[in-house]
Amino acid sequence: MTLERVENPDKVEVIKVDRRKLPRGEYKEVGYEARQVFDMKISREVTEYRAEIVEDTNGNRFVAPFPEGVTKAAQYGADLKAHAVYMSQYQLIPYKRIQEYFEEQMAIPVS
Repeated sequence: MTLERVENPDKVEVIKVDRRKLPRGEYKEVGYEARQVFDMKISREVTEYRAEIVEDTNGNRFVAPFPEGVTKAAQYGADLKAHAVYMSQYQLIPYKRIQEYFEEQMAIPVS
């Protein structure tokens, strides 16, 4: 299988010609040459949910509900859990190596 360019890349970086290095004269833009680099980002994403608390004039407090499944002060997300299951069940990677992967590559301690 040969790697093919995609129609809609995630990011486009335009590289301009440094005209200070060109011979004197006038130039107009006539197009561009495009190349694509396929890469992946391994990173941790922590989302903090802050449920607003309001109080009425009688002192009664009301707290906004957290999203479904957000039940603890700190917990693993669905994507992280799915990735761990994929590694352990499909790739058959030992649990200790999965722990090391999450700790060393993403700075996420897994218990």
